[in-house]
Amino acid sequence: MPAAPSRLTPKPGQTASLPGIFTGLRVSVGIGVTMLVGAEMVATSDGIAWMALTVADFVQTDIVLVGMLIMATLGYGLDQIFRVLERRVVHWAGRE
Repeated sequence: MPAAPSRLTPKPGQTASLPGIFTGLRVSVGIGVTMLVGAEMVATSDGIAWMALTVADFVQTDIVLVGMLIMATLGYGLDQIFRVLERRVVHWAGRE
């Protein structure tokens, strides 16, 4: 049994808050990636950040740079995913 059209139509308060919600999600993803890198450096002996930190002691700058590039690509990629999602869901935001 399908829902009535009035139940599927979003209320004005819901649509007005979506740009702020997506901004919060993008900021949260950035903080989450930063915390992930920090946690890998401090609390584990696995992961890309731990590898980059460990090989830095042996002055293997090529591996350190690859680790940094992978971490930056992860953060940038997640941000781009949320930007595309925001553009599709909140297509009216930022247009006057």
